Amino acid sequence: MEKNKKIIGIIGAVVLILILGNQMGLFATSGASLSRTGPSTVSPGQSFTINYITAGTPSGNWFVAWEDSISGGCTPSIYQAFLANGGSGSKTFSAPNSGTCTFTGFYQFTDGSKVNFPSKTVTVSGNGGDDCVPNCVGKSCGSDGCGGNCGICSTGDTCTNYVCVPSGTGNGGGDTNGEVPSFDINQELFKLGDFGVTILHLLIIFAGFYALSFFRK
Repeated sequence: MEKNKKIIGIIGAVVLILILGNQMGLFATSGASLSRTGPSTVSPGQSFTINYITAGTPSGNWFVAWEDSISGGCTPSIYQAFLANGGSGSKTFSAPNSGTCTFTGFYQFTDGSKVNFPSKTVTVSGNGGDDCVPNCVGKSCGSDGCGGNCGICSTGDTCTNYVCVPSGTGNGGGDTNGEVPSFDINQELFKLGDFGVTILHLLIIFAGFYALSFFRK
């Protein structure tokens, strides 16, 4: 009888961890991806924008980090960033006076392995892509297709599909469809360094200790 109770308790704790982990997006980003887009030709010394756009992200919480190494004289030469529950990110680089810049790097989602970006080359040309026609029709932010920007979002907002939206309501951001939840398990309680501890984190920790308690009996 006591053995059966122990088994039931362990199974219940594991199920609780799986359910809560799925709510956090810890087990739901296997189909997600991050793409890197930007101009192929720029002028000497020109500032240009590289965009990082997510796809296939889940409706729960998720996190993606990436790193790009840039050779050929473009600055900065290394770029590291992350997104949490947002749709896209962008970074402005400066081109050298001549040559080519090559972008190589990787990204990693919450529960996935490292994935290499396709290598991207930006050529520094004398005409710098003067034939390129910027396109900002229907865009309030993001790339104009020629290395420029259609706008910069305010602090706390994220550029999602070329529109500025409050963080947490973009692609995979957990939109509540206008409903105010009575209890938010993702509410941040306190910080440990740069990491925000939420009610959900504490529940998962509690479930882990609960499972361990049965092994000690």
